Amino acid sequence: MPQQCPWTLPSYLSTFALTILLTATVSLADDATAAPELTPEQQLEQLVGTWTRKHINVDGKPTTITWTVRAGEKAGQFEHTFQMTTPDKSNESLWEAKFIAEVTTRDLLTLEFVENRRILPKEEAHDWRPFDFSVIAQIKGNRLFATWDLEQETHIWTKKTATGENVAPEKIDVLEPLLKTYQGDFENPGSDAYGADKAVYKVQCSGKRSATGSVITHNWTMQQAGTSADQAFEVRAVYSYNAKTGRVVKQYQTSSGVMIRGELVAANNGKLLWERSGEGPAGKIHEFCQFDFSEPGVFRHTIISRTLNGVPVDEDEPVIVLKAAE
Repeated sequence: MPQQCPWTLPSYLSTFALTILLTATVSLADDATAAPELTPEQQLEQLVGTWTRKHINVDGKPTTITWTVRAGEKAGQFEHTFQMTTPDKSNESLWEAKFIAEVTTRDLLTLEFVENRRILPKEEAHDWRPFDFSVIAQIKGNRLFATWDLEQETHIWTKKTATGENVAPEKIDVLEPLLKTYQGDFENPGSDAYGADKAVYKVQCSGKRSATGSVITHNWTMQQAGTSADQAFEVRAVYSYNAKTGRVVKQYQTSSGVMIRGELVAANNGKLLWERSGEGPAGKIHEFCQFDFSEPGVFRHTIISRTLNGVPVDEDEPVIVLKAAE
């Protein structure tokens, strides 16, 4: 790689390669839903704009990185400005470069850099010179993923827009079945991990999307016959999309004092597999749980495995079968 490459000079500049360049392969693999297909021209148009990222530099200072892309004179040609700044303006760096972009396959882009020049710091400035560098990139909503080396950590750029930086709602479309109201009853063998009694419970659950569509809140309530509402077992959950990991995630708390975080590790044919962990009064919990919506109007909830304080729990977990309310 040429010596003037900004990604291989000082460590703070090498961040650009790890930042503007994020793994498209990971993004593709983790997409549970596909956005409407764009033409190659539309995909290239998405590059234009201002992309930002924040990180901590090697000196421990918060750094704002801004990458502004402009269309060039011909189709597929682009120019960009790359700037790194800290609050005290130390270690400020400013580059300009030109590159050619094209759509290679599906929604992957290749960026072939042609030349660049350095403006700041002045003592390291140089005029336009050849710049031989290649990037694979992918844009999902207002996030840019790219990489020049698949061994590097995935970093994410966010596009500055007039409407903010919300995650695209379709990222959690796989959870659409949770928005229905389901009801049913089951015989609970009791759970030390969750502090639930051995009894027959009536269950009702339902979900609701936020105004942006990017967050789902979900309520799960279990109540024994002959008991009042203040004696129910309640679960309140929030579902969203983690743009850093590319995974659908959840967090929930129970009325018995259990706090859990989880992520969707597999989804296929209406079945969702969650890996969840957290803690409660009885200790640390780790479990795999399946939501099965493969049969229309039916929600099957199954704990596949669970450990409590690192010890496998030998509980005869039932399959909870709930049906959509009329």
